[in-house]
Amino acid sequence: MIKRRRVAVIGAGFMGSMHAGIFAGMMGAELAAIVDPNRALAEAVAAKATGCKVYDSHQALLAAERDLDLVSICTPDNLHLAPAVAVAEAGINVFVEKPISSKVDDARAIIAACEAAGVKLGVGYLLRF
Repeated sequence: MIKRRRVAVIGAGFMGSMHAGIFAGMMGAELAAIVDPNRALAEAVAAKATGCKVYDSHQALLAAERDLDLVSICTPDNLHLAPAVAVAEAGINVFVEKPISSKVDDARAIIAACEAAGVKLGVGYLLRF
C-alpha cells in the first residue's frame, strides 16, 4: 500500500494552480492545502481536491498543518525566502519553482535552512524549452 504524502502549495497563480492540479491527481499524494492572500483565488484552486484547506499565509499554514510531507512554493521568486525558510525550520521538505531566488544571498539562505533542518530541497524547472 502506498503511503499518501500530504502536500501544500503556496501561491495560487498560474504555476501554483498547475502544481495543485498535479498533486491532486497524483497517486500517493494528497493536496492538503493552498496558501494565497487572495482567498477567492485560493478557494478556486483548492476546489481541485476534496478536503483541501485554504490559508492566507505560510504562517497560518504552518500553525494549522503539522503533518505535511512537502510544501511547493509557487510564488514569484522574490517572495521565496520567507516561506522556504519557515517551511524548512518546521521540518518539512521544500520544493520551489525556478529560480530558487532572484538574489544569491536569498538562495544561499534557503539552501542553508534546508541543510540545517535536514530536509530535502528541490528546485523545479518545468518549462525547459
